[in-house]
Amino acid sequence: MSDLTAVENSWGGRLKRLCAPAPDQGLVVALFALYFLFPLSKTLHNLPLLVVIVMAFVYAQPASWWGTIRATPMLWLPLGLYALIVINTPASPAEADASLEHLRKYGRLVVMVLLFLILVNQPKRQRAALNAFSLAMAVTVCLTWVRIFWPHPRLGGDGQAIFGDYITQNIMVAFFTLVAFLRARESQQKGWRIAWSLLMVLAITSITHQSIGRTGQVLLFVAWGSYVVFVMRGMRLALGVMFLVLAAAIAYSSSDFLRGRFQQAVIEAKNAEADPASSIGHRLHNYKTTPRMIADKPLLGHGTAAFHKEICRFLDKPETCPVYERHPHNQFLFFAADHGLLGAGLYLAFVVGLFVTAIRSQSGLSARVLLFALATLLLINSLINSPLYSSRESQFFTFMAALLLAMNRIPSDRPEHLAAKA
Repeated sequence: MSDLTAVENSWGGRLKRLCAPAPDQGLVVALFALYFLFPLSKTLHNLPLLVVIVMAFVYAQPASWWGTIRATPMLWLPLGLYALIVINTPASPAEADASLEHLRKYGRLVVMVLLFLILVNQPKRQRAALNAFSLAMAVTVCLTWVRIFWPHPRLGGDGQAIFGDYITQNIMVAFFTLVAFLRARESQQKGWRIAWSLLMVLAITSITHQSIGRTGQVLLFVAWGSYVVFVMRGMRLALGVMFLVLAAAIAYSSSDFLRGRFQQAVIEAKNAEADPASSIGHRLHNYKTTPRMIADKPLLGHGTAAFHKEICRFLDKPETCPVYERHPHNQFLFFAADHGLLGAGLYLAFVVGLFVTAIRSQSGLSARVLLFALATLLLINSLINSPLYSSRESQFFTFMAALLLAMNRIPSDRPEHLAAKA
């Protein structure tokens, strides 16, 4: 039985299969609430997250956790990166509020490690988490299409997000299209195959035909490209690439949203010098000026949150600082500016580690595909956004990385006596 088939079976009307026996039952329910709420709200998930952490520590065996961390090098990278952020805080020229904001946002790197320890070697908890995320995405996709036939102010306007911002919603939905596809392919029941296939189609078209978000539109094809590259070889790979190109062409020609947004992107790129404040112009301007800041202090950077203040010294027109001081729309440049090549290197090593784990894992194909796709989305998104700084994107990538790393833990790193027994 595959990873996702095992997950799907818990949807079959047997609630008891979703919940583990006491005393673990409350923790599983809290994990379900956490993974259901974080895609829908930036704040509502905090309560179940707190419950999960408290319950995990109540039932934890600390020796097991430390043993698991020592045996899992992938966990050293986010912990090392956060340690660097903490160390770089006291000497930073940034305002205290800005430094605290960075410590809070990047604190999700530590939360990711905690969630991994709670989820690793715990199939029932993993099922609860993935089921909850899938349910939240199904609700989001269905409401997107309900809005067409029943417009309502609470559902947002055409092309906008149902929950939160359209960029993050589309990133999550793009990932969910693969989840739905894999479940449809592996389902043993015809009804489930039809339901998951329908959800997949609705999810894809909600991005291509019902959203103004360019990032999500790009990452949708990136997600499917990652599947083609990971699964297919030889002639099948060539045919898969051709199919993706054809699908992209059909979507472009049939969607006013998609066509309009990419035509606008071309115009913004051509006019980047004249209009550096546009979406594309802003990014190109950041990519030109941020390396100047990095070159000034290349090894350890300027300090935690220093970008918001120090970038002003490297702009051609310092008076435009309020336009560009938020973040450079590139997570690698962001870490390099604040924490030098060491910080950017730790982050790059983490992203590469996700790919390596997916490739080396001996888990089922679906779990490996999803981790590889998540790594691909994080890599590409990190080149055009700052996903670990954006609250909602950070929630998605760190929480799902914890889950998928737990589902794909490399056998050589998985001695049973070191299992996290939260």
